[in-house]
Amino acid sequence: MKNKILTLFLTATLAAAALLLACGKEKEQAAECTFCHVENPLTDLEWLKEIVEEINSIPLVPRSIYTCIYLSGTEGFIISECDNCPDAGEWLYDCSGNRLCLIGGLDGERGTAYDIDWDTKETIYRNY
Repeated sequence: MKNKILTLFLTATLAAAALLLACGKEKEQAAECTFCHVENPLTDLEWLKEIVEEINSIPLVPRSIYTCIYLSGTEGFIISECDNCPDAGEWLYDCSGNRLCLIGGLDGERGTAYDIDWDTKETIYRNY
């Protein structure tokens, strides 16, 4: 009887361990998820590829592209007009390439209407 209980206990423990390991793999895969429903926005979004080409055509102006989250979970991009230029702004784009608002600069705002989560801003491209 003790052997049957021990066998059941070991089987249950191994099954639980296997389940926990499987859940860990799902979390790993989720961490490698896409942005704007594509693997690599810089190469998979045609409109963003065109902006990268435009940025590269003027190498003397330092510019960057960032990913961000706005409106409590919507993915988008912030594209700078000129990094470290005091009067230049940044543009907020949605995943379809629609320009939503100018952030900063002389005429821009801080994107308050779009509730940008600044902690999610990550650099994905720089031309310098």
